[in-house]
Amino acid sequence: MSVFGRVVIYVRDVKASIAFYEETFGFVALRDPSDRIVELNHPEEGGAINLHLAAKSQKIGQDLVMLVFDVADVEAFVKAHPKFGAIHRVPGYEFSNGKDLLGIRCLYQAAYLETPLRNEKGTVRRLSP
Repeated sequence: MSVFGRVVIYVRDVKASIAFYEETFGFVALRDPSDRIVELNHPEEGGAINLHLAAKSQKIGQDLVMLVFDVADVEAFVKAHPKFGAIHRVPGYEFSNGKDLLGIRCLYQAAYLETPLRNEKGTVRRLSP
């Protein structure tokens, strides 16, 4: 079973994007210094946005959104759905990439953070597997 977890938005300016979502919608930025992805969470309404620096080859409006589904066990998910391919392991989580029927990029991940994310205000959030 998988649960829709968050959307990844590939951006040209991470700092400006953080400021926009914090000031406009009240999101709070959480980051792990060892990870290039910034997670934005809304303290009251739930929902998460991950900001990822866009590659120079990515054009605005092309592959700049990715749907992220949380699964308890990425290996079991890929075994049941082999079209999703290789499992990638990085500190804190593992994932597999794929596309839906319309070609929208999807990521299936299991997070297992050893240390919770913190922001400058001390907010803590653990990603749930």
